[in-house]
Amino acid sequence: MKTSRYISMLLAAVLLTSCVFKNEMAYPRMFAEITTFKVEGEAVPTTIDKRKMTVTVVLDEQQDLRKVKVLDYAFANVDKAPELPEILDLSTPLTLDLANYHIYRWTIVGEQPVERFIDCKGAAEIRWMPESHQAQVLLLRTTDLKQVEINDMKLGLEDSQVISTTSIGADHLPHTEECVFPMTLDCSYERKFQVEYKGETTEWTVIFEHMQIEPAVTHVLPWCWHADVEAEFDGIGDVQVEYRKKGSTKWTAVQEVKVNGTKISADIRDLKPAHEYEVRLVQGESISEVKAFKTGKPEQLANMGFEDWTKTGKIWFPYQPEKRIWGSANPGVAAVSENTTTPEYNIKTEGNASVKMITGSAFGILAAGNLFTGQFGHLQGTTAHLYWGTPFTSRPSKLTGFYKYIPSTITGAKETLSGAGGIKNPYYDMNGKMDCMQIMVALIAEGTEVIKDINGNVINSAYRVISSKPGNPQLNPEKPGHDPRVIAFGEIITDKTSLDGFEAFELPLKYYDDREPAYVIVIACSSAYGNFFTGAIGSQLYVDDFKFVYE
Repeated sequence: MKTSRYISMLLAAVLLTSCVFKNEMAYPRMFAEITTFKVEGEAVPTTIDKRKMTVTVVLDEQQDLRKVKVLDYAFANVDKAPELPEILDLSTPLTLDLANYHIYRWTIVGEQPVERFIDCKGAAEIRWMPESHQAQVLLLRTTDLKQVEINDMKLGLEDSQVISTTSIGADHLPHTEECVFPMTLDCSYERKFQVEYKGETTEWTVIFEHMQIEPAVTHVLPWCWHADVEAEFDGIGDVQVEYRKKGSTKWTAVQEVKVNGTKISADIRDLKPAHEYEVRLVQGESISEVKAFKTGKPEQLANMGFEDWTKTGKIWFPYQPEKRIWGSANPGVAAVSENTTTPEYNIKTEGNASVKMITGSAFGILAAGNLFTGQFGHLQGTTAHLYWGTPFTSRPSKLTGFYKYIPSTITGAKETLSGAGGIKNPYYDMNGKMDCMQIMVALIAEGTEVIKDINGNVINSAYRVISSKPGNPQLNPEKPGHDPRVIAFGEIITDKTSLDGFEAFELPLKYYDDREPAYVIVIACSSAYGNFFTGAIGSQLYVDDFKFVYE
């Protein structure tokens, strides 16, 4: 009986006590965050990483990391937060606790990239260790370590000055002298340099050593008829770049070899496409390891003259069924409108046909005439799903061909694109201006994502492109947010009217790295900004006889 009574009293106490504590499950979990953070002297805009809860401040060299002036900051979903002082010391990371029903610990990190240099005669490479205030200068073996000519150096922040240097000589005693550049120093021993900045002195240790480099071919970039070669050696004596066809016993010397310190570059000419070769570096009695390479194949795509067309129902397709290289938006617009991409049998350069693209509308939405390597996927409501790119492993230097453009004036561009989630139209100011056409080429590296159609079938293309997400993917490596898979890119955008028939064009490809291509994307469009629903109904683009050019 007593036990029962005791349990009842304990239960009542627990229930009463539970009313005193907040039930956190009853409150929504709101993420306390830093939304704005600006300081004086930013080298680049401050970045706020919400996932890592980190604010990264990058200062220019004129600023003091220990005295960073805060110009503006703002929090969101915060009940309690410390008030930041006007001046922060960001020489070490600063933690900041923001609280609502939970505590969120943010970190403010200060960074300050510093441009450092040691302008030294005979220097082949400089290795920096700024955290420990050390540098290693690797000199050509022809340089006398006891007579090193130093023209100038910068080891600290902007406006810092190297004031003196000390070395322990052969007598094991320190020898200090004022630094007045240019100057010649005995660098056969470790040297200390005193750097003064705003009244404070920092000591740097600089070690000068001869660079030990075995002759080696470091890189080969093969094209079709030539190959770019990079090599290195210790900088002493004569060197020769030699090559041969794989399987041959005879080596041929490259006549034009450029030497810059320890670096060598050469261009092997008069090679044959799709052949295997070997290259080596010869320095006196020393011979490097042989490096093998294979030249490219000068491939063209099927139907680059645009002679072959197929019509199914009322839809035109720019291919024969067995060679589906090219696609267009016709399957999406032809159901409610006219084809925007069609064969043209009268306006052409040679052969039977060219391509005519005209900007129209479908479902009340602007629809630019277009042609691209790949295929149309499907419609989802008024949203088109396209597949860009066709398999391709060659490295052309340019695309040539012919175009004729007759633009109209843009009048219907919207400031916000409701069909794309209400995003702002970056080309809204094109209203009242002439429409522009586009011809674009991009080489794409292999990707990790498997592209599938609506039925789950694998599509051998580079990207699935959705019309309601304009600007994706960004293929131009010169623009922010570009896709890193792009190896080479070239583009023509013009509003110029073609007055005298077809115009010949040459579109050079700019290469950004030497990865092997997996896909090529070629696009022609009667309204360059049609993916942002910005263009002029009636603009016409004709293209004919595309061809890749190889080196």
